[in-house]
Amino acid sequence: MYLTIRAIVLRVTDYNDHDALLTVLTQNYGKLTIKARGLRRKNSPLIAPCQLLAFGEFTLFEYKGKYTINEAHALELFQGLRRELTQLSLGSYFAQVAELISQEDMPNPELQALLLNCLYALSALHLSETMVKAVFELRAACLAGYTPELFGCHVCGNQSPDRFDLSQGQLECSTCRDPESGGIRIPVTPQMLEAMRYIMLERGAEVPLITSDGPFEESLSCGQLEGTHVTGNFGSRTKERFEVLSRYTNGGPLMCAEFWVGWFDHWGNGGHMKGNPESAQDLDDMLAMGHVNIYMFEGGTNFGFMNGSNYYDELTPDVTSYDYDALLTEAGDFTQKYYDFQRIISKYRELPKVELTTRITKKAYGETVVLERVGLLESLEDISKPI
Repeated sequence: MYLTIRAIVLRVTDYNDHDALLTVLTQNYGKLTIKARGLRRKNSPLIAPCQLLAFGEFTLFEYKGKYTINEAHALELFQGLRRELTQLSLGSYFAQVAELISQEDMPNPELQALLLNCLYALSALHLSETMVKAVFELRAACLAGYTPELFGCHVCGNQSPDRFDLSQGQLECSTCRDPESGGIRIPVTPQMLEAMRYIMLERGAEVPLITSDGPFEESLSCGQLEGTHVTGNFGSRTKERFEVLSRYTNGGPLMCAEFWVGWFDHWGNGGHMKGNPESAQDLDDMLAMGHVNIYMFEGGTNFGFMNGSNYYDELTPDVTSYDYDALLTEAGDFTQKYYDFQRIISKYRELPKVELTTRITKKAYGETVVLERVGLLESLEDISKPI
């Protein structure tokens, strides 16, 4: 079976004395690994279209899920890029990122277009390398599902933060930094923030945009952003909170974007934290007056070093369990809070009757002593191979 594709070469790997393997990015088939017979021979006609960062048209022969190049010709070699070592290095970096975030047999026309446009911007338009790199990284992060949080300081909710945390992908005020954080933060201006938001929207973000702040005058008064709906985060005193919030919604719907039904367990807090005992009544008030998003519906587990921490008067790192006193426990069991919330919600919506048949069994597995560890992503090349 023959297949014709247009692809850009992301990586070239020697296979034997005469052949090579190419990793390419296609529009309709995602990432593919294809074999180039004779590519390493001195006079091979495949040399031009099969070099790194070449964009070409390939006719492939497919047999048992493996692809071999039958013929190929180059459509664009980005010659200007190849005359500057810095630009060539940057283009190679783009290719590495594209290879990392793309998947086989999954169409990704947006990523291919982004890569081609950025290479063209360096090669022919001679745009600033710093600017092209920034655009590529932000758009690539959005396409990979790592959309940064760009709608206010994640600590205090201020809509005019002046720092961007590169490791966490979120905005902060200069005075809100966790002293234990080792992440790199860069200064940002209001113009930079608007440019970043524009890139997100231009790349297809379709969800309603909201600001989400503490329900206090000092937070909401500086937490508004034109074109976004104002919401609040809280776990109690709904009527009082919604009354404050209503002054900033311009007649729009009231919403608690994070209804805190519980709280974190942190080391040294003296036992399992419980949420607001009146949370069912607060839910009733929210549904009567507006809208709600429950945080959290089910507890979970913090693996590795992903537990996080709060820092107010002191550092309070969370424990491995993220049970949160949620509606469902970390193991998935129903809680009394679940049944209370079910009863409240049934006052406003007819709930279907669902028979749950999964039996949750708990076991004690004893004690395991961990002596070493290794990251999954660090080991992928050693423990796996392309399908």
